[in-house]
Amino acid sequence: MQRTISSLHDCAVCGTDGDIGRIRDVCFDPSAWAIRHLVVETGSSLAHRRVLVSPSSVDRFLDDGRALQTLLARPQASSGPAASGLRNASALLGYHLQALDGAIGHVEDFVFDDSCWAIRYLCIDTHSWWPGAKTVWITSSWIGGIDWRSREVRTLLSRRAVKQHQADHPSSFADLSEGKRRVDTALTASTLGNTP
Repeated sequence: MQRTISSLHDCAVCGTDGDIGRIRDVCFDPSAWAIRHLVVETGSSLAHRRVLVSPSSVDRFLDDGRALQTLLARPQASSGPAASGLRNASALLGYHLQALDGAIGHVEDFVFDDSCWAIRYLCIDTHSWWPGAKTVWITSSWIGGIDWRSREVRTLLSRRAVKQHQADHPSSFADLSEGKRRVDTALTASTLGNTP
């Protein structure tokens, strides 16, 4: 199932022996666009600790996605590595999307596939760049890189291609392959000057 990373924020994490904590962020590999760790805040209100929990330990989502069940016991989770010094998805929020010929929007969210924890789409808010603008969904395969110093995500598309692209929200696609095909087809056609 496709979910937004923002929907994970404050999601309850349950262990085999009780509540572990709540998700505060995710760490991902920007070269593979894959979520590698969930950043989970454990402990009481007086003694918080953020630990990394591998998505491979997630058994299933519960309560319409507001909680997830893991295969970990609470001592295993709380003794996990501390969340420090890694790139978090939240760090990319607000980064400008830099097209081949200039800025065109900023990163607002991400969509991931919860069966393999791969980030499939970036949600780009383009409202500050042109009148009557919209939110567009760019597949991660169209991202050429991230410039952490200048706070930019670089796409392999032109501004015209992004502007002409009218994508449905990824959650409306019957499956990921259909969504990727439809978005890539629209973007490829508009890049070549043949808007579908």
